[in-house]
Amino acid sequence: MHAPRLTKEQAHPAVVKVGSSSLTLDDGNLNQDAIRETAKQVAQIKESLGRPVVLVTSGAVAAGFHSLGFAERPSDTGWLQASASVGQGYLMHAWESVFTEYGQVVGQVLLSADDLLDRRRYLNARTTLTALLSCDAIPIVNENDAVVTDELRLGDNDRLAALTASMLDASMLVLLTDVDGVHNGPPSEGHPLIPVIDDLTALDERHFGRSGSRVGSGGMASKLEAARIGAASGLPTVIANAKRPNVIVDALAGKPVGTVIPPFRHRTESSRLWRAFAHPAKGQIVIDDGAVDALVNHGASLLAVGIKSITGAFPDGSCVQVLDTLGKPVARGRARCGAVCIDDMLTSRSPQGVIIHRDDLVVLRQAT
Repeated sequence: MHAPRLTKEQAHPAVVKVGSSSLTLDDGNLNQDAIRETAKQVAQIKESLGRPVVLVTSGAVAAGFHSLGFAERPSDTGWLQASASVGQGYLMHAWESVFTEYGQVVGQVLLSADDLLDRRRYLNARTTLTALLSCDAIPIVNENDAVVTDELRLGDNDRLAALTASMLDASMLVLLTDVDGVHNGPPSEGHPLIPVIDDLTALDERHFGRSGSRVGSGGMASKLEAARIGAASGLPTVIANAKRPNVIVDALAGKPVGTVIPPFRHRTESSRLWRAFAHPAKGQIVIDDGAVDALVNHGASLLAVGIKSITGAFPDGSCVQVLDTLGKPVARGRARCGAVCIDDMLTSRSPQGVIIHRDDLVVLRQAT
């Protein structure tokens, strides 16, 4: 299968993600004005700047649960899937209607982690997206919430947007949210906006929760994780307020908008990023300073001898976070050994063995 021929501009689209809280009203229904404003800006970017855009949209569950009689977002998996099934049609119709007014063709692409962990499905997904771009259409991407299970869930659309940007070798990742950007502490307490974050490890991430809004599933922590994926992919990430006038146009024009996270100097292969980030992490591994140096500066695999401790009862093949002794992210990858196996190694006098091979590891820091 051969990918369609793309122009130079089409080969590096911008990826814009807009969340449920930015697309819904207080009563949970879709905010048609917000959808129209987003579509207007995307159409303007295509027409005036000549830059293609891939839109990653949340909102299917939020658009559907009221129609099924729920007063608030359900927590049961079956009801969530049913809500997404109903809401995805509402959501796509809303996008299609407004984009048609601006003379734009859109195409829906629903993805899941299972679709993209398999190499053949990964390539098929990329071919579909590039085909849409080559036809001058706007791909509208969402997780396939109507059928995905907890075991196969990406977890949030911030991560999906970052992985899609990596897959397409995008020029920029824009994550729209309901705050102005990243603040080193609660904005309500007067903590100022951080305009540029050159070193994500310097942030005190205890300030950033994972809980999203009443209609969404993300949070600032998920956006920072997405920014790490973007940085490792060699592209800049902007986190900004969806309600800021002309926010998408200004972000892509390089104007000072929200918080910018620059890319790393060395780009990680996108398929490796998918393997490491397609599922939420099921555990944590704390490593010593020597292991940090080996991973960050020498491209080594993670060996058992460098492990200080582990958290979580994760099985073989799980995605895990790798932290330093201060609790700061170092890397992420798929562990060959589960928690029980690693515990056995650590209790031996000379722990040996590869825990995460470098081919399954994504380093989240710049080499020094």
